[in-house]
Amino acid sequence: MKERSFKITDTYEAELLFEITVETDGSSFLVLYGQHINGGWCCIPNWGIGCEMGSPSDTFHNAKKLVQHGLSIAAADGIAAAIRVQYLSDKLHGTGHLY
Repeated sequence: MKERSFKITDTYEAELLFEITVETDGSSFLVLYGQHINGGWCCIPNWGIGCEMGSPSDTFHNAKKLVQHGLSIAAADGIAAAIRVQYLSDKLHGTGHLY
């Protein structure tokens, strides 16, 4: 096996804000939502999806990103809405991180 050369040029902090299970469009999705230097990110490991996202309140943009990564419009809309509700709930109750 040929040895590959690489160089790590910078390191950044990334943070998981919450992990939720969302049932929508007839399926169940394990959703991890967090933030990094460029904004939000989402990972749905049981569907093999990971992508950058907007603010947790930006349901239109976030649903669009999920559709671009293979989810149906209905599933993407449900997940984006659940991300917003979880974020606002955490913010209201002081249990989550502010973004």
